[in-house]
Amino acid sequence: MKKAIYLFLVIILTLSLFNCRKEPGYIGAPDPDPVPIIVTPEPITANLQGNIVDENNLPAEGVSITVGNKTASTDAKGFFKIAAALLDRKNSLVQATKTGYFKGLRHFAATSGTNYVKIKLIPRTLAGSIDAATGGTATLSNGSIVRLPANGIKDAATGNSYSGLVKVFAQYIDPTAADLAITIPGSLSAIDKDGKQVVLTSFGMMAVELESAAGEKLQIKTGNKATLTMPIPAAALASAPASIPLWFVDETNGLWREEGSATKQGNQYIGDVSHFSFWNCDFSSSGITLTMRLININQTPLVNTAVKLTRPGISWLNNITGYTDSLGQVSGLVPTNEALVMEVLDPCGTTLYTQNINPMTQDTDLGNITVTNTGSGIITLEGRLINCNNIPVTNGYAMISFDNNTRYAAVDGNGRYQTSFTFCAGSGSVASILAVDNGTGGGPQHSTTVNVNLTSPATNLADIVVCDTTPFAYINYNIDGVDYYWNASNSFQMQGVDFPGSFTLLVDNQPGPRQFVLNVDGSSTGVFGASFTSTDAFPSGGSVSFIPGFTSTVTRFATSWPDFFEGSFTGQYTHSSTGSTVHTINGTYRVMHQF
Repeated sequence: MKKAIYLFLVIILTLSLFNCRKEPGYIGAPDPDPVPIIVTPEPITANLQGNIVDENNLPAEGVSITVGNKTASTDAKGFFKIAAALLDRKNSLVQATKTGYFKGLRHFAATSGTNYVKIKLIPRTLAGSIDAATGGTATLSNGSIVRLPANGIKDAATGNSYSGLVKVFAQYIDPTAADLAITIPGSLSAIDKDGKQVVLTSFGMMAVELESAAGEKLQIKTGNKATLTMPIPAAALASAPASIPLWFVDETNGLWREEGSATKQGNQYIGDVSHFSFWNCDFSSSGITLTMRLININQTPLVNTAVKLTRPGISWLNNITGYTDSLGQVSGLVPTNEALVMEVLDPCGTTLYTQNINPMTQDTDLGNITVTNTGSGIITLEGRLINCNNIPVTNGYAMISFDNNTRYAAVDGNGRYQTSFTFCAGSGSVASILAVDNGTGGGPQHSTTVNVNLTSPATNLADIVVCDTTPFAYINYNIDGVDYYWNASNSFQMQGVDFPGSFTLLVDNQPGPRQFVLNVDGSSTGVFGASFTSTDAFPSGGSVSFIPGFTSTVTRFATSWPDFFEGSFTGQYTHSSTGSTVHTINGTYRVMHQF
């Protein structure tokens, strides 16, 4: 079922773990005396949002997002958000799934603000088909090879031996690619054979999945091995050792795990593997956690801001880029005892600020770093919210939409709000603002949407009047004569998202047990088929059968934030918990489109 998740507080982001290691003698040499980090959980509850793009860097719509026990779905802009996610300060995982692509995995270090991730999906390309009885090879266009053993394949679900055609889906992941930071499965943080956390330097990666002609998942039989052949990047060939450890992604936490090794033959690494997943040829080394907080000259946090760390004098895998969260924080694993150069970038990659960072031998918090650039790439947006009586709003916020990102700027005691972020220098940009007054009772009020042109170094807005009492969102329904209500007072999330030919509305009061999801098979106003799931109606799970004629009448169809889906639904159904009893449901909804 498609789900769209509403986020109550928003902004951004975290640093993907640094893909480099100590280099004592030559580029690519292993650390002679690694001091790996023992993995210790550091749980944190924080907000998360992000963007998913396809192989052409276009927004990927309808991608299912999973973080712990929470789910979301990307909108038409490839954007998602999740509130109060159970994360970890060093080891957090986001999973992104969409038909036609390998599962996207992003391992990151979470901060206390609203975190951000970006994932570029990897196409699930058919590399070849092999007879399971005889075994054989599938070859990719870059020379990578997957070799399967004869009579060595099983059904992944049942464990039974499989005989028949094996479809091999595979993709090589180039560690020298400019987009590695957003395509890499997990990050380059790993668990070595001794169970300790280390950082990796990659000499080549592959994604491989096996499937039957009927679409069943296949795996390698226990006691059998498949062989992978991966080209070594030209820039690393001279320093590539004769043997290198192999690592696979643990999909439960996004960390790579050491298993086996590969041998150098010419310009390739060749190694045997006992199962299929993402595989990586890497050295490991020790690292420390580096944390910093970016602020501007007015002491305002820089949110959703790119931070690039570079190892000077190193040409092989020498940098990675992360993003600040809603508090200006960024954190991640970096190589031990190495000097780094930190750059603050605008969204177009232009350097706005640079600073040298001295070598570190233990976890380090640099505290506040003041970005002194006064050029056109940094902007401070500020203004005031007032209510219907021209009195400053003291319990509210401005919700700012800009380039697929969303920022919540809270007001102070005088109704003023302020936030700072970067945008492409020299280009004009437009933001949409929706203001909210939570008030002291009677439910929230909101403004109309205000569109503003952003100008650097500061954009000072006129007062925004927050005076609309129409509820942001609600879903009210009646099941067999019993009324159920969803609104801002009993839901931490309420959101809608449109898909090709349909849309989905979701409300949820997690961590409590209630949830309601309505799916409508339409993409305009009119009458369409519909279905739903509800913990109110189905508290114990089970199966539901909808009686023909279950429909939704859509009176307002939203295509983008902050518009609303509005309409009603009605129908009948049976449920396994009540046998052949026919249940009747009818209701109305007004739910805002997800960003």
